[in-house]
Amino acid sequence: MNLKPDEYIKNRLDDQINWYDKKSATQKKCYYWSKVVTLICTASIPVISVAFRHQSFTVIVTALIAAIATVTEGILTLTKWHEKWIAYRSNAEALKREEYSYLTSSGAYSELNDDEKFHTLVDRTEDIISNENTNWASLGKKKGKSI
Repeated sequence: MNLKPDEYIKNRLDDQINWYDKKSATQKKCYYWSKVVTLICTASIPVISVAFRHQSFTVIVTALIAAIATVTEGILTLTKWHEKWIAYRSNAEALKREEYSYLTSSGAYSELNDDEKFHTLVDRTEDIISNENTNWASLGKKKGKSI
């Protein structure tokens, strides 16, 4: 496959940047919502316990709320939304930095001819993407061994 620089930027680099941006935003929302649920649940337990201390339903309600908080934290731990959010955001920003450096002929691209610039862009971009894939693959292997 012989891509021109504009084709590579549009079809590969920009596509990957958009994918990482969207995934990062999704992971961030999931992380925030799970933390909000956990915070509301854990903060409400003492309030309900004191405000309704003489009611028979208080024990059941506080136990249910504690269970919801525990499950939410467990889901957060299992899904690793926070870690994914940070990793996806970091990759999106690293890819953007490569694209801008390439387009402005700065940094690693400052003293290269057009062919060298393009090949350097491809190499550096694919390294970023490959490293991210390798990091997640190794995380999956670690999880598999510990189970």
